Amino acid sequence: MQGHWLCRGVDICITHQQPLVPLWTEGNPVRREDMGAHLRPLLLDLTSMTAKTECVAVSAYDAWLDKRLSENQDLTWLRTQTSFAGMTMCLALGEDILWHQSLTPNDRAAKAAGFGVISSGPDAIRATVRSLLRRDDGTLTISKSPLKSLSYTLVEAYPDSMEFDDFRQIIRDELMTFWPIAPGDTLLGQVVETRRFHTIASAAEETGLHKGLLQDILVAEGVFDPTQCQQTHPRTFDAEAYAAFLAEIPHLVLGSDIMTELGATETEFEALCAEGVLRPYLKTAKVLNRWRRADATALRETLTSRLRKKQASRNADTLLMTRRALGVRLTALIAAIQDGRLAAFRHDDQEGFHAIRVDRMDVEALIKTLPPDVLIDRPETKVISASVFGKQIGLVEPKYMVRLVATGHSPGTEITNSVTKRKQWSLAEDDIAAFHKRFTTTALLARKAGVHRRTITSQVQHHGTQPFSAGDEVFEGIYLLSDVQEIMKTN
Repeated sequence: MQGHWLCRGVDICITHQQPLVPLWTEGNPVRREDMGAHLRPLLLDLTSMTAKTECVAVSAYDAWLDKRLSENQDLTWLRTQTSFAGMTMCLALGEDILWHQSLTPNDRAAKAAGFGVISSGPDAIRATVRSLLRRDDGTLTISKSPLKSLSYTLVEAYPDSMEFDDFRQIIRDELMTFWPIAPGDTLLGQVVETRRFHTIASAAEETGLHKGLLQDILVAEGVFDPTQCQQTHPRTFDAEAYAAFLAEIPHLVLGSDIMTELGATETEFEALCAEGVLRPYLKTAKVLNRWRRADATALRETLTSRLRKKQASRNADTLLMTRRALGVRLTALIAAIQDGRLAAFRHDDQEGFHAIRVDRMDVEALIKTLPPDVLIDRPETKVISASVFGKQIGLVEPKYMVRLVATGHSPGTEITNSVTKRKQWSLAEDDIAAFHKRFTTTALLARKAGVHRRTITSQVQHHGTQPFSAGDEVFEGIYLLSDVQEIMKTN
């Protein structure tokens, strides 16, 4: 009888390919160790070989354990581990492998399956753990269920045993490559200090956003692009890579806030966005607060810090007016101001982006040095003076239409009249369309409703609707379209 057969992990006699069977069962420790008393009744059966059964196949696990126990030889990675830890982990991993294959585990099959992996070392163990967590659709599941036996062995059965520390570390390292463990949580007995991955739920909790809304944001940003990150269930993403992005979301503001911060009119803001000078921080349009105030602040400061103290000349225009009149992109004008190629001045009565003025002659000289791609194709379009347009829309005093354009509340271009040689504000077709999109008059409302103008005027007075104003200036006869919605509904 071999002495190493007493090891609990030994199942067969390698020489005879026979399974080992328990010779006796005794609960009392003293009587259990009295081998002579137990062997005498079994001698006749042993000598007659009546206990012999059918031969069993010797597995690589059997051969490894026999060689290790009987001759102290081990050529596998397990030579770095204790026999007890090696045997136990082979059984635990093997059981999980067989369950994953929809097979009912038995000790011998489980030990053989586990040894086939563990004997090759850490890389094989990590690869197998990952395969156990891979779903049929190819995603990696964030669940302990596929690792039930491993978890029980390392966390419940032997949580404080140093013999299993190497195994714990190997498996923990693999899980940490995609599991969203929060700081302070415990993974296989070790407290995690830094979050490496977020789920939508954990990120929503951190940012205070609704999970569905945050998911729309992350999808729009390409966070879950399968070419950039491994796919998991539930979906996860790199917490460190997106830490700054998530931290910024609660502080984002409306586009109107950006306009105020920048000191720009709505038309100027739209033009800056169209040319990519300003971009929303979030790509999805489902979120209204998607602009970063710091972007507007930085643009304003870089431009206003370059302004000259000299008073602007009569030929000076705002950047948007210059863009319209000369067909040069805002990006080119801004870049030229920032690097000193174009002198810019501040209007005495205005602040921010709208206050910036550049001399037309300076811009014409600049254009000669610019490549063609910074110029805008300007199709020949019919224009009308702001004063004439004011009369067309029924204003008693057209000067208020001129002031509306001059102050930047509605788009237009200042040109030199070919007859009088005096400067005047004019409107192109797109300028007129922009006006109608935001403003209206009682005459326009009456035409649309098919009633007399006095009827609309009476309704306006009844509702207490006031003309559009900005600061202390009131633009008589011109109303915000949004302010007269109720009047339009009743007529």
